[in-house]
Formats: sequence, C-alpha cells, structure tokens
Amino acid sequence: MDCQSARKWMSPYLDSELETAKTFEISEHLRACEGCRHRFDAERRVDEMVSGRLKREAMPPEVWSTLRREVNRSHLLHRLRVPSVVAAAACLALFAMVYFKSGNTAPSRREAFQGRWALYVNESPKAEEYISTDEIEAALKKEYGLSFSMSRKDTHGHPIEMIGARHVLFGSQPAFELRLKCCGKVAVITAVHQADADKLPEDLRELTKSAAGRSVKENGVNVRVDSIGATEYFIASEHYLDGLVGVMKDGRA
Repeated sequence: MDCQSARKWMSPYLDSELETAKTFEISEHLRACEGCRHRFDAERRVDEMVSGRLKREAMPPEVWSTLRREVNRSHLLHRLRVPSVVAAAACLALFAMVYFKSGNTAPSRREAFQGRWALYVNESPKAEEYISTDEIEAALKKEYGLSFSMSRKDTHGHPIEMIGARHVLFGSQPAFELRLKCCGKVAVITAVHQADADKLPEDLRELTKSAAGRSVKENGVNVRVDSIGATEYFIASEHYLDGLVGVMKDGRA
C-alpha cells in the first residue's frame, strides 16, 4: 500500500470501520512509514479533541426553544390526531439531550468507565510491581488455566513486546494483568475468575455483555471480553484488538 492510498483510508481506519484485511494492510504501512504515522497520530488527536468537546457541549438554547415550540403546537397535534407525532417529538428531544449532553449533568456511567480504561491502559506501574518474566506462564496456567503465546507475535504477525505482568485488584476483585506492546501501542490483558467477574461493579458487568467476543471503542480505547474455561479476560488498547485475541490459549490441557 502506498502513502496516498493509506491516507485515503485513515478516517475509517481510525473509526475501526474497515475489514480485518484492510486494517492489517494499513497498520503495516503505518508501522513502516513515519510520515503517515505522524499524520495518523495528528488526525487521532483531533478526533479525540472534537469528541471530548462534543461531550462537554451543552444543548444550544435555540434547540430547546424549537423543541418546546413544536411540542406546544396543540393545534397541529389536534389536527393530525396521530400519536406518532408525540412519540417523534419525544424521541427528538431525547436524541438532542443525549447528543449535546447538558454541561451541568454528570457524565454517564459509560463515559466514566471508558475514561477509567484510558487511564488504565496508559498507567505506568513501577518495575517492582511486576513478577519475574519466567514466572508469568506458570502463574497464568496455575491460577487461571490460561497459556500466553510466547511467540511474541499476535495472530496477524505483529510483533509483541512484553512489558510485564502483575497481580492486581480489578474492580475490587483479584486479577492477573499482562501489559504488552503491539505495534508500539500498549495493550492490557486482565484475567479474572468468572466467579469473581460476577462480583465486579455494574459497569464492568455490563461490559462483559456488550463487548463479549467483539471490540467496542470509545475515546480511542478498544475493549473486548473473552472467556476460556472458568476465566474471563479483558483486552484493552488503542491498537485494534482482532490480532490480540489469539495470544491467550487454554492452559488446562
């Protein structure tokens, strides 16, 4: 893929709208081309800035005025006598409230949760928190019945760099965390026993349903939940996750 083609696909690539083959092709080009990589990083920063600004933006007063005026036009409702008119007005008001989000309203649980994921992914644990590299595979197998592919490549052939592994509290429950880098982006894989996953906070339990077996993305962070045996593991990264799923294997055999 040349630079012109890669730049044409940057916007849908940024929004994770491309098929796996095209995503991989662009990812490989970005890894090899410094100029396109800088352009992509700049576009991503702009996208995140605009997204963040929209979520803080209050609904313009004129929009509220228009909505009230249309809803209060009783003569129109009387003439049409169609219940769907009322439903449509209510839906429009609800859409506007969700889209603009009043600046005086606290962020939704979903937004707060994704904000914590961004902090979690970009956290920099102290070196002494990590266990020895030689102990990682044994700990995963013994405690969680998992095996981590030590080939240092994801299923799409991207090189993986091990940052470290540690025992953590994840949503107040004991968990095992792997920190990796794939194509220069930090990826965090967090393993939790299913019995403990049922005790996680509500927002995390909701995610086990919405992101089960597929990636969801907000504010530049991809999150996915998969399970092997009696273990659930959460994958989070700014990198796309399709290739990272296969690095975790069943270690019970």
